Amino acid sequence: MPDSRPDTERRENMLVRAVFVDACESLRPFFESHNHWEGKSHEHMAYQALNEHFPQLSTSDTIVIVATARRLFSSGKKYPPLR
Repeated sequence: MPDSRPDTERRENMLVRAVFVDACESLRPFFESHNHWEGKSHEHMAYQALNEHFPQLSTSDTIVIVATARRLFSSGKKYPPLR
């Protein structure tokens, strides 16, 4: 049975957690509304940029980070700076 204490770390992929803030900051320009083409983001370019900046990430890690960044930046909510 999993430990349900609030101080228990549930995340298993520490590499993604370690690079997440820097990765999101590097992806920010691809999802900013003033950088869209015909209302579309540059998400297809975000994958390439992430692979170049963080070559240690697996394909699935890259997909998770880009999808999370897309949701974060397109949510329209005010959120604290990532740094």
